[in-house]
Amino acid sequence: MVVLGVILASAWPPTVMRACAARSTRVVRQIYSFSSVGVLVGLVVPCFLGVYAMAYFDPTNPALRDPALADVFVPDASGQTALLAAPVALSQVLPAGWIGLIAAGMLAAFMSSQDSYLLCWGTALTQDVLAPCLRTGLSDKARLRATRVLIVLIGGFLLVWGLWLPWQQDLWEGLAVAGAVYFTGAFPILVLGLYWKRASRFGAYLALGCGLLALVGWEPVRSRLGLHISGAVAALGAVAASMAAMTIGSILVPDRGGGAMLPPGAKGKR
Repeated sequence: MVVLGVILASAWPPTVMRACAARSTRVVRQIYSFSSVGVLVGLVVPCFLGVYAMAYFDPTNPALRDPALADVFVPDASGQTALLAAPVALSQVLPAGWIGLIAAGMLAAFMSSQDSYLLCWGTALTQDVLAPCLRTGLSDKARLRATRVLIVLIGGFLLVWGLWLPWQQDLWEGLAVAGAVYFTGAFPILVLGLYWKRASRFGAYLALGCGLLALVGWEPVRSRLGLHISGAVAALGAVAASMAAMTIGSILVPDRGGGAMLPPGAKGKR
């Protein structure tokens, strides 16, 4: 989680796009300073809801346990009952109005995250995939239209992926593995590209390719290969492999003239 948090704050596009759109480094620092409070609250509050649910349904504390729900939450190996513990515990103690406010707040937080994701990835596909493939380029109106179409297509993909694709592992672990395909390759490029003068394009391509190793943590791939490792181990291994590939690839195939990871005219300025 520490590695995941550092990478998400520095290389995850929906987060970094806010910093890239700021008008000065001072504004960037203000963005991260103020938003860090909200992010911390968003991480801590669900943890305490889980702690509360554990206490509420703890069989060693019969005073806290609702007799009507005595047979609802029986520990099992799948962990499915644990997913229902916090919602059911809150439904027993909160008035109807508070339940509605919490539900509305969770929906608002969900929507504010997803619209950033859709806008970010739709824009990234337009700018970095579609536009370079067209020799004539794209006008501003065409870029906007293409981004809108891609947002709809991405939303449709997420609908199928989230509702109808059968999951064979915890949702959080599956999402972490999906994100790790990108950030395990992007993080070494960001770090070494900024702080190592010998970083090369070839090494960067190898690092991005090693990000696919994170798929080993996905349950269908893991089962097919007969491996017994968690998604967290697979993601951390992919980060290490990407860092090594970036280093070795840059040493073996350096860029001509050096400093090719920098924009044109910025050689030597790191």
